[in-house]
Amino acid sequence: MEIAGSETGTVDLKVSEVAGSEIIKTAFYPELPVAPGITGRLAAGHSGDLVLTVGASGAAEGTTVAPSVELRGDAAADQIPPATAAALSGTPGLDGWFISAVSVRLTASDSGSGPERTFYRSSAAGAWQTYREDILILAEGTHEVQYFSVDRLGNEEPIQRLEIKIDMTPPEVLVKFTPGKAPVTYDGADALSSTTAAVGFQETTWSDAAGNKTTLAFGGGSSPAAASTTLRSVTYGHGAAVFFPENFFSLQWRDSVFEPGGIYLRFAMAGGLTFESRYSDADNETTATVTAGERDRLRVFWKGRDLPWIRLKRRFKGV
Repeated sequence: MEIAGSETGTVDLKVSEVAGSEIIKTAFYPELPVAPGITGRLAAGHSGDLVLTVGASGAAEGTTVAPSVELRGDAAADQIPPATAAALSGTPGLDGWFISAVSVRLTASDSGSGPERTFYRSSAAGAWQTYREDILILAEGTHEVQYFSVDRLGNEEPIQRLEIKIDMTPPEVLVKFTPGKAPVTYDGADALSSTTAAVGFQETTWSDAAGNKTTLAFGGGSSPAAASTTLRSVTYGHGAAVFFPENFFSLQWRDSVFEPGGIYLRFAMAGGLTFESRYSDADNETTATVTAGERDRLRVFWKGRDLPWIRLKRRFKGV
């Protein structure tokens, strides 16, 4: 039998020996190079086994190519593709989310000729890679891992798809002041999902869809002329509550105490540093001051109502 190449590329060749209606032997030649002008010849050798030679068209001799596998018996008749199972390792959250990095272990099984290789890619547009070790997914967000396996006779499993959702960041909490309106409001925000709030006495817990939580314990009050709050502690994720010194975080608006028609913000930091910012409606001017003890470290002025904001990071060092 002669096979001629018409285009450049590779081809998988499976050759079976049949006795009656039964396959008694199968040889598999994976990824044979083909190109115009290249011919493959399949003929019986001296022992009666089939021999494949590949060479230029019209050449008297070619190169003998050995099969990657040659199987007899039931395995030789295998036409069923393998099946690949995926096992995920990580910290599960809620609603199918993980709240940690996730590793994926792929295991192929085949009861006929046996599994040969498994391929995967961690995005729909990524390149296929040969699976050799657990796949580690580190980034937050929704990922799709695709994979399939091939057995020793080239039977190929349909592409399998696995969705992995990772959210390791608890919600951020926004403290909102509206001059002339009370009380102070608190809103949860999460980049990956919606948030829900469980409100208690001077304590509120915000949860995202994955089950990450941020809890704020606070105090303060409000009146027609003022709105204020003081942060007492923060519980971020699964860590212990972090307690702050009295008035560690305080924001206020009063039009009759600090500046007429103004806004005032004060943030006392560990180590004796204090950050203050005031806006005067009369002058349309904002002042920001950083002090250490009784001495000013830095004082800045600018026009307009644009108070600096401060974000508390996940790790509270030096508190």
